[in-house]
Amino acid sequence: MSGNEQKHFDINGKTILLVEDEALIAMDEAMILRQYGYTVVTASSGEKAIRTVQEKVIDLILMDIDLGRGRIDGTKTAQRILQEHNLPIIFLTSHSEKETVDKVKGITRYGYVLKNSGEFVLMESISMAFELFEANRKMEAEYQERRQAETALKESLQMSDNIVHAIPSGLFIYQFREPDKLYLLAGNPESERITGLTVQSSIGKELNDLWLNANATGLRDAFLGAFLTGKTFKTEDLYYEDARLAGAFRIRAFKMPGDQLGVIFDNVTELKKAERELRKNRKLLDSIVENIPTMVFVKESKNLTFTLLNKAVESFLGIPRNEMIGKNDYSFFPQEEADFFTQKDREALDGGRLLVVPEEEIKTAYGKRKIYTKKVPIPGDNGEPGYLLGIAEDITKRLKAEKELQESEEKFRSVVQMARDAIVVSTFDDIIIFWNDEAERIFGYSSDEIVGERVETIVPERFHEHYRTNLLRRREFGRDAVSADISELCGRRKDGSDITVERSVAAWEANDQVFVTRVYRDIRQRRQALQALYESEKKYYTLFNAANDAIFIADAETGIIIDANKKAEELMGRPRQDIIGRHQSEMHPKEQEEYARALFKTSCTPKKRMIHKEFEVMHKDGHHTPVEICSSIITIENRSVIQGIFRDITERKKSEDALRKSNEELEGALREREFLLRETNHRVKNNLAMINAFIRLKGSSLGNSVDLSDLEHRINTIQIVHEKLYMGNEISRIDFRLYIQELLKNIFSSFSGHYVKLTNTIRTLSLDTKTAVSLGLIINEIATNAIKHGFPSDREAEFTVDMHRDKQRETYIFTIANSGCPFPESVDQANTKTLGLQIINMLVEQMEGTIEIKKKPHPVFTLRIPESTIT
Repeated sequence: MSGNEQKHFDINGKTILLVEDEALIAMDEAMILRQYGYTVVTASSGEKAIRTVQEKVIDLILMDIDLGRGRIDGTKTAQRILQEHNLPIIFLTSHSEKETVDKVKGITRYGYVLKNSGEFVLMESISMAFELFEANRKMEAEYQERRQAETALKESLQMSDNIVHAIPSGLFIYQFREPDKLYLLAGNPESERITGLTVQSSIGKELNDLWLNANATGLRDAFLGAFLTGKTFKTEDLYYEDARLAGAFRIRAFKMPGDQLGVIFDNVTELKKAERELRKNRKLLDSIVENIPTMVFVKESKNLTFTLLNKAVESFLGIPRNEMIGKNDYSFFPQEEADFFTQKDREALDGGRLLVVPEEEIKTAYGKRKIYTKKVPIPGDNGEPGYLLGIAEDITKRLKAEKELQESEEKFRSVVQMARDAIVVSTFDDIIIFWNDEAERIFGYSSDEIVGERVETIVPERFHEHYRTNLLRRREFGRDAVSADISELCGRRKDGSDITVERSVAAWEANDQVFVTRVYRDIRQRRQALQALYESEKKYYTLFNAANDAIFIADAETGIIIDANKKAEELMGRPRQDIIGRHQSEMHPKEQEEYARALFKTSCTPKKRMIHKEFEVMHKDGHHTPVEICSSIITIENRSVIQGIFRDITERKKSEDALRKSNEELEGALREREFLLRETNHRVKNNLAMINAFIRLKGSSLGNSVDLSDLEHRINTIQIVHEKLYMGNEISRIDFRLYIQELLKNIFSSFSGHYVKLTNTIRTLSLDTKTAVSLGLIINEIATNAIKHGFPSDREAEFTVDMHRDKQRETYIFTIANSGCPFPESVDQANTKTLGLQIINMLVEQMEGTIEIKKKPHPVFTLRIPESTIT
């Protein structure tokens, strides 16, 4: 849309505030807006924008999101303006990521424009923003109608409340109070049924008082996280247990208005139990399915050529699979059969759903057979059927498969009835064919490891002869020899250790075979509990076993261990009975035994206390655990004993190793980052050099009609910065004195008609790249202007630059002078029409500085720049 086209609205008197920290971009955008008839006011920072809105009448704001380092950005500036002024704000950004869009959505709904979208998009966005703003004004007149809507909303909320009470899930609403407390506010009837709580009597109670294990299960942290972040917490099968409630729960926690947290939950204990049982059942069924000769084939939908066939198809037809792939039915079957197969294939594909062919006659290598087939289309990438999946089975064998499946279900029901204990199913000759999860826990063998082995595997070797005698007796007398009595016996775990179990046995028949089911119950905990109860009367085992550290008690004279707590069992990987009676030195690796004996002897000295931070204990499986030991000599029943407290410091060691590794990785990442930044500066420098080359080529082709040297020098000003960054030791700052020296050398050397004496009294000063580029562009404009217009040909040309710090005013004074002709009096610095002075003024304003020009007898430019901008 050009400046003369019809607008969507009257723009007369419309003033736009353009907030942009890049001076050249601001000049370009302001020029476009003025061409369309707008009055434009510019601001280079958020602070200036806020002051401008307070002092002038502004109709719309174009706000750059990124306003430079150390300043408030565009979003925060907009928020502060909107607190006191109702104005349409359009955000300008170079970023199109979703995070940028989300960032501005919560501030204003007048949108954002990508800086490279073009003039048309920008002007249309401004037009739409004005129209939307005017529409919002009119909406204020509809206040009465909105009040009616609020009444309807209240009725809707009442209806929502009724729905909440009727939903089949439990609902609790908690009130958040600082710093991290959640108090019950409300609940629905279903929550009472699920939890057993009475909502009315529980209102006002804190989360930990209602759910004693909220911390231990992580619920409290999860709920607080959902409230503080606003992100919904979800869990499908969290297990919770306390004195009142136990089970698996599906939970959703979400933030609500008014500092409230909603929690919706269901008890899925039975569902999870059913899923576990289903998985066990599926494992058995999978074993059966693998042996069923079911045929599976896949055809592509266009020509119905085979793309996949399983081994059962190959075996059934007697045709190698590799000969069938890529061909259709007409290559292998008579015309009539192939026509029938093709017709049914097309019916399934055209219907887009499962097609069952109860009976198909097919010619095989073993004669004609009848099969039962299911065909279903498989969608392709475009949603249309791309393939046809077929599953077929010999009807003759299907009846046998159904019978086997029924027997499998009968076997599975037997397993389910005794699922709380270890269940081992074997053939009558004691070959294990089924092994449940509890059996894996008790004996240590996985199902994959044990299935196919003999039951003798879990019998200690000293009982093998007795076991084999019973097996021979069973073979002689058959099923009647299997005793159903419950007996207590010793089993053998995978690690070779013994385990005392209670066993019951049952024999059953299926498909003319006899199977044996053994049910084992681990009674170790029961025995240990009785033993602990008896000993606690003398040794206060409640406190002893509740300790967080492993505790060993050994005879002071012999070094024989006479007691150990539960943590000691975990540390050693041995039961207490296996620890008692061992010498204390046997707890440690072989290479440390002698050292352990010496330390033990030293600690036997009365009132002697010893702490050793770098010691190791050997686990039963052979791995070593680092511990910190604190020992002391005490007297129990007139007997001197050594009490050793062993603290596991494995995690501390891991943390130290992880910290060291993390530091090494961080150092590597920093080196990689520095390399990438240097490479980026190198590439930018080369790209700018290429642009300069194109400009020189274009200037050469145009001859003397167009002078592009100013553009070359401006680009060269930026190019030198990136060259300095690439060659220097720093990646974001450069030596300003050397930068100016090289910049002026390049400028003056490019004009062959003049020799210019350069005096550079700038002291060594490190500047960030943005400030250096801005000052370099200012020097470039002044130097090139002096070369073209200022230096007379009859006397020596001299160019001087100086920069020093004014501590009292906290500024830097940057002086640029030359020995050329006086600066024209007709030039108005503040209202200049020359591009060079416009660029200089905009760049000085961007740095929040001031500029003074002494026009005669020689031009002297004095810039004062705040110290905060330079540093």
